[in-house]
Amino acid sequence: MAKNGLPLPTLDQPLFGSRGGVIDSLNMWALDRFRRNQCGITIEETDLLQENFQNLRALINFIKTKLEP
Repeated sequence: MAKNGLPLPTLDQPLFGSRGGVIDSLNMWALDRFRRNQCGITIEETDLLQENFQNLRALINFIKTKLEP
């Protein structure tokens, strides 16, 4: 359960869009801040692909590839 009392998304739940998406523009800002502060990765314009951000599983895999040397 998240701090706001809402259930956390599952690994395969869509993060965006009308099909059960859980992230709006305000939450996207928080996600971006978390990514910079906790992961220390930079997202290039070429990384902004739908498949990298479609759900938590895709986002985790994307972050892992950015952390690899």
